[in-house]
Amino acid sequence: MKRTATIRRSLELEELLPILRQDATFISLQYKDCPEIEALEEQHGIKIHHWRHAMQTDDLDDAAALVAELDLVITVQQTAVHLAGGLGVPTWAMIPKAPLWRYGLTGRTMPWYGSVTLYRQRDKWVDTIAEVATDLRKMIAARAAL
Repeated sequence: MKRTATIRRSLELEELLPILRQDATFISLQYKDCPEIEALEEQHGIKIHHWRHAMQTDDLDDAAALVAELDLVITVQQTAVHLAGGLGVPTWAMIPKAPLWRYGLTGRTMPWYGSVTLYRQRDKWVDTIAEVATDLRKMIAARAAL
């Protein structure tokens, strides 16, 4: 059995509504089918683009090409952190209270990737998500002011 700590780092898409209700275009980097994307659009009017051919492949070239074109990756601890970090794409990674060793136990950065910022879960995910949503709102406002 493969142990990937999925349960500790998985979030329901609706939990991300404070992030997703912002004036931005969202792209799914999910590597499995995700019918919840369609449900989210039906229930909340939020469109998340998902290019299955780029993400559901054994060849990471398509996924890397997609990630390289993004302004920002927001994710939990998973492969997208390392792909985006390796490409130098700004990445905000939401890390659970008990992170995998690669993320360390403290701090906002990773030694391998200068473009990755860690948002550590302190108590509940709602607090971490709110912090990311606030920072995203500030980023969007700053870009709009340019």
